[in-house]
Amino acid sequence: MKTSRHIGTPRLPHGCVALLLLAALQWGCAEPEDVPSAPEPGGTLRIVLLEPFDFLTPVRAVEPLTLQFMEHITPPLGRVDERGSIEWVMAKRAGETLGGLHFRLRRASWEDGVRVTAQDFVRTTQMMLHPGAPGFERSRFGLVKDVEAVDDSTLFFELLEFLPQRHLDALIMPLPAHIVGEDADPRRLLEWPITRKPLSCGPFRVAESTPHRLTLERSLASGFTPPYLERVEVRTTNADTALAVLRAGAVDVIEDLPFDRVPEAAAVRDARLVALVGASYLFVGWNLRDARLADPSVRRAAAQAVDTDRIIRDLVHGQGDPSRGPVVPVMGIPDTTALLPYDREAARRQLDRAGWRDEDGDGVRERRGSRLAFHLLVPDDAPLRRRLAAEVAGDLRQVGIRVEVRPLPIQALVARVEQGGFEAFVGRWYPGARHFEAVWHSEATHRFNYGGFSNPEVDSLLQRLRYAEPGFRRQALLTQLQTRIYSLQPYLFLIQDPRFVVFADRVEGARPSVVSTFWNLPEWWIPRARQRTPH
Repeated sequence: MKTSRHIGTPRLPHGCVALLLLAALQWGCAEPEDVPSAPEPGGTLRIVLLEPFDFLTPVRAVEPLTLQFMEHITPPLGRVDERGSIEWVMAKRAGETLGGLHFRLRRASWEDGVRVTAQDFVRTTQMMLHPGAPGFERSRFGLVKDVEAVDDSTLFFELLEFLPQRHLDALIMPLPAHIVGEDADPRRLLEWPITRKPLSCGPFRVAESTPHRLTLERSLASGFTPPYLERVEVRTTNADTALAVLRAGAVDVIEDLPFDRVPEAAAVRDARLVALVGASYLFVGWNLRDARLADPSVRRAAAQAVDTDRIIRDLVHGQGDPSRGPVVPVMGIPDTTALLPYDREAARRQLDRAGWRDEDGDGVRERRGSRLAFHLLVPDDAPLRRRLAAEVAGDLRQVGIRVEVRPLPIQALVARVEQGGFEAFVGRWYPGARHFEAVWHSEATHRFNYGGFSNPEVDSLLQRLRYAEPGFRRQALLTQLQTRIYSLQPYLFLIQDPRFVVFADRVEGARPSVVSTFWNLPEWWIPRARQRTPH
């Protein structure tokens, strides 16, 4: 078995560096075949997902995995790459004027031959701002006062406030105005035919779309460079079936393979596994309204009592990374925060100094009648989090903190957490800069600040971040935020968890990133000699 780990440090604007962990696990003993020096067009790629598709529309917030395919059907004005930079897609350039943003569009056409114009983006924005628009998508447009098609190729957003995230808030995908019409009601969005089978203006067109099947075909009419692949067939199923078809040679990609099935995939001849780390983290969220957990000595002791290196080694095959706070590497900041060292003796001493002692010898520390014993809630359908909870409980027990892991259906767990009816829970965040206030601001307890965290210095940093332009100052503020929150330990920050992706060895040109496995799908190809139906 050979394992290699690659740590990339791509160059960012203003000299910032992102620590992106891209671990490629090469298992198997197949002899490499000769690969043509240039991509060869044609062939069908088969992808297996382990979750259903969302609706293929920009008018509502969709699941991230669905978005990865939408980008190649109705491309956005731009997208954020794995270095945190904006890559223009449907826009060929953007500019800022007093009070607004201008986008100059590239030349592209809908699959019915009608040209894509600025009016398509105007109509889409109007639909997203409509009070009847479903989901949370319209909240992204809180900065938008008005939108205008200056001409067919020029789009203008007039903004209420010129905040740094202005470009990010404008990176929308278009709807075809000539199909949607003036009278379409977004409250009836799910009845629209183009919601499930959208009209394409990108490299791929939709041949079939259901919640469990998506078939894409090469589009030659959009104006984008045609993809090499003739056809992409995406199916959703369970892990058992996914691994069965992998062993049979009937699938080319499995996205987000569960951690506990990785050894099975590793045993498949000609399979290549990639672990993508740096976009999310797992944590124990404390309810700081509980006087026991409000004690910082308890939280710091817990952080020193849990062996995250062992958890990474044993649970995620050595391919995770310790979590250093709420800012993840994909956001492009130097990951310099010092971790509290794993040290059970230091954890015991800290609890002793704070007056938490096991006076009655039952293995549980107490102080003034309060016992360090609590429930740790975990989703019952999340195997990694359940295993993680068991590991945390075992480690905390060694320093006199008794934890009972309590699995709950996800709906029940979310209800308990949102209502504050918990002591601790195991969660996962995929953080973004625009979401920090909703999680960490003292006035965000009605949103995602479930534990009641409150700190004036953090509130001040969040306020300054709202107006900070990209560059050294913003990166410095994010680093301060990371350091301050980690030092307070409102969460027990555990690990940056990997996303495992499996590739058949006939797939060429794929460059999966921590942001998206399929971001460069039009560049994927299969050597002509292997463009047979997998068996």
